[in-house]
Amino acid sequence: MVILGGGGMDKKQTIFRCIIYTAEMVFFYVVSQMPNFLPSVVGHKPNLVLALLVSVILSEGSRISAGFGMACGFLFDIGLDVFVGLNAILLCVLCYFFGGLCNYYLRRTFVTCFMVSIVFISLFYHIQFVLLYLIPGYGDIYYAYIFHYVSAMFYSFIFAQVFYLLNAALCFKLRKNYLSF
Repeated sequence: MVILGGGGMDKKQTIFRCIIYTAEMVFFYVVSQMPNFLPSVVGHKPNLVLALLVSVILSEGSRISAGFGMACGFLFDIGLDVFVGLNAILLCVLCYFFGGLCNYYLRRTFVTCFMVSIVFISLFYHIQFVLLYLIPGYGDIYYAYIFHYVSAMFYSFIFAQVFYLLNAALCFKLRKNYLSF
């Protein structure tokens, strides 16, 4: 079973893009975990790795997106101190679904990035809110939702647009007709 697709030049370009995405994932995870490096809004920093996943979803297929989703999920599990594997499984399934949707049914445009990032990031945070906050039965549901989850959603959403443009410009030489407005 070939994960990376075709042979020859396409395979080399895909491996090169995966190396770039891995380096970006590690770099942005380290940057987002550094204290006092990024400004916090309502006590939250942006989730840069989640914003980077939107760029990977829009540019790669469902298998590669699912692999990066699982890797980012393990980083979240380690950094957020939750059940190991919860975010990895959640992001793997979401990235596989959205990667297939974007690969087969949607064009790669800035408007598509805008819509996919709204749906993907909000769906991730809503599922995480249900699994980590509602099901255990914690109090002050509305306060936690508005001031913790919604603020993190919007802050991460802003960076998703920037990362899409950066990765589109970076991969423009490797893939023709990648960036279209």
